[in-house]
Amino acid sequence: MKTYNYFKTSQPACFVFMLLLLVSVPVPGWGVHLAAYYDARYPTNWADENTATEVRDDLASAGYEILDADQLKAWMDARLADHAASVVVFCQDIAPETIVETLTAECTLRQYLNAGGKIVVYADIPLWYVGHADNTRTNWWAFGMAGILDIPGMNWNNNTNSEVTITDAGVEWGLTQTWTSIRWTPVDDPDAFTILATDRNGNAAAWVKHFVPVDRTRGFVRIFDVDVWRETVNPPGIEDLLRVAEYGLPKPVCRIRVMAASMNKRGSIYHGWPELLRPHMMCIWVGILMM
Repeated sequence: MKTYNYFKTSQPACFVFMLLLLVSVPVPGWGVHLAAYYDARYPTNWADENTATEVRDDLASAGYEILDADQLKAWMDARLADHAASVVVFCQDIAPETIVETLTAECTLRQYLNAGGKIVVYADIPLWYVGHADNTRTNWWAFGMAGILDIPGMNWNNNTNSEVTITDAGVEWGLTQTWTSIRWTPVDDPDAFTILATDRNGNAAAWVKHFVPVDRTRGFVRIFDVDVWRETVNPPGIEDLLRVAEYGLPKPVCRIRVMAASMNKRGSIYHGWPELLRPHMMCIWVGILMM
């Protein structure tokens, strides 16, 4: 449904018609929660500090709410209560102890996924470690993915060191950038996964595990299974991250188009931004189109 809102300002003498300027702005109350986890108190591994802060800043510029570990816990608890559409991108690749309180499906992270949440991670093996507020970490090895995500068989030797191929599903989700896979993930239940990219042997290098029956847009998303600190190529680009994170979510922006033109008494036409329009205009009309 298209909604038009008009605002008017007046000045002496002439005739104005309008519509030019294209910008995108978040719409307050649109019902989708976009968040990114970053907390300098907590450790990160393959996503080194420079990468993590760069991703954080890019996501903040895109309108994502930046959450520390304690805020992330509160945010997930709120989503468990309101079941609102949401996604959180982990800028750091080690989950904090505030949301992985136990090595089981009872932890907050898994409960958030069960409730229809969406988490996007990159770099090191998910849940191989749990991070603590003193910047230390505990090694959970493969038990992290097995106990929390029900993905058994992860191994740090899962390495073909080969360039990935983006699948048709990966293209649909918005992946464009390839990388060298060095930690593929075993997929024991294909019906529960969407594979976004594979290594040269067909192993899952990027994937989504779904936790809500029938749904194919939410769940736990892993891309860029590589040490981005040591990689010679760039870490995941912000555009790929945004497309993957927001795939399947309601669209959060309104596009505002404003075009203004003024006509003086001699019939000359002026085009430009409202603040630059000549003082002999009579009025400016501004239209906002919600899409």
